[in-house]
Amino acid sequence: MLDQLEREGWLRDERVADVLVSARAQRLGEVRLRQLLAQRGVAAPLADAALARLHERGAGEYERALALWQRRFGAAPSDASTWVRQARFLAGRGFRADVVRRVLGRPPDGIEAERPATEAGAQAVRDAARLRSDDAGSAV
Repeated sequence: MLDQLEREGWLRDERVADVLVSARAQRLGEVRLRQLLAQRGVAAPLADAALARLHERGAGEYERALALWQRRFGAAPSDASTWVRQARFLAGRGFRADVVRRVLGRPPDGIEAERPATEAGAQAVRDAARLRSDDAGSAV
């Protein structure tokens, strides 16, 4: 049946990619969108084209991340642990590290000095330190 729909032009990977990207773009970054498309069997060139069409409609990754962050948090992080929590939230939804830095600003000093209570917290501290070192490397 699916083969027949595809032959008749009712089912196309390009359309599947566009619908999936449109439906999930408000909550997910490009990394997660690409992952979802790959899981659905959409070829990488079609995924690239669907994401390019999303950008053409004015829905850039930074704008989507900022809107999601504002809906979820609405206030700038006041300390290192809040910054880490917010950064993990955005990164977990597939937003790139450079986008997370633009939304939240530079990670506060002293993140490495904090002792997280859980392994997830320790991973968040490592991620924040990596984001800060990436930021320092790109400034050179």
